[in-house]
Amino acid sequence: MNLRLTPPSHRTTEVANALRLQMGPTQVVPGCIQCRLSQDMRDPNTLLYQEEWSSWRELEKYIRADRFSRILELMELSSTEPELTFNVVKETRGIDYVMKLRKATRAREIHQ
Repeated sequence: MNLRLTPPSHRTTEVANALRLQMGPTQVVPGCIQCRLSQDMRDPNTLLYQEEWSSWRELEKYIRADRFSRILELMELSSTEPELTFNVVKETRGIDYVMKLRKATRAREIHQ
């Protein structure tokens, strides 16, 4: 889950603190892998809140729970349209993938 919101400048700290308070209890919910909060480098009033979940099932349980209401309340404080997105990752690749691509590139360069 990714949430991007921009509270009025006089409420940015308040909203950031509320999101931090949300993080602690959320991170111990079964299925929550991690939570992160950061500020946009170009606009320090814009907050980026992320949660990573082990499965859709666990995320959906969390969204239905009362605790998620606080996220929705905080979204209402945004002075611009908040962006709430959910990403589906079907595959994760690591360094082995990078090495395979680089090896293939080098092989093509040699044969040219």
